[in-house]
Amino acid sequence: MNPTLPKESVSRSLKAFKSRRDALLHEDSNIFSHHLDRFVQFLNNDELVQQVLNQIDASSVNHEQWIRAALGYDSKLSFPDNSDEELILRFEFIKSAQQDDNILFQFGFPRGARNKKDDCVDVFRSLIIRPFAEEFGDRLASIANLASPEARELQAVPLVKIPSPNEVRIFLSHKTIDKPIVYRYFYALKAIGFDPWLDESDMPGHWSVRR
Repeated sequence: MNPTLPKESVSRSLKAFKSRRDALLHEDSNIFSHHLDRFVQFLNNDELVQQVLNQIDASSVNHEQWIRAALGYDSKLSFPDNSDEELILRFEFIKSAQQDDNILFQFGFPRGARNKKDDCVDVFRSLIIRPFAEEFGDRLASIANLASPEARELQAVPLVKIPSPNEVRIFLSHKTIDKPIVYRYFYALKAIGFDPWLDESDMPGHWSVRR
């Protein structure tokens, strides 16, 4: 857990990010601008978000030039190899679209959108917002030292009540007959950031666990 923010604040930030992201990606296109406003406002003001952004060096990024190119007639999008720079370009583009509705149409038409807002919103969601949200969500979870909100919510336990991976050690106690089922829990826990203890992989003299 990041020591500068209480666990409750981190939990609220992650939940708010997921809520605003999902609304932006899935709600009716007629109220897309409303959800875009809320998403950008959250990104501009949330403390956890600012910690992620402060770790990114974007001094070499000319986002205005890139945005002008993205709004041209060439349908191909070209991003830098540096993941930080790509993230910032998407962020700046999202903020620009929030300030000017015409950007949706200028971006959508060269990429196959017909002359209606729904198509342009879908293109913008697919090519700009969704990749940004996925990458930024991972970074939020990483700086908070938590697995992703989606993974935690599958457990139906509030984020604030779930310890981070370095706060617990999980022991998988089981009978031999249940070994195939226990393997599933072992790999699922590994996938969301924990380091469970399973006799075959952790006891000397035993074979390592295989899928």
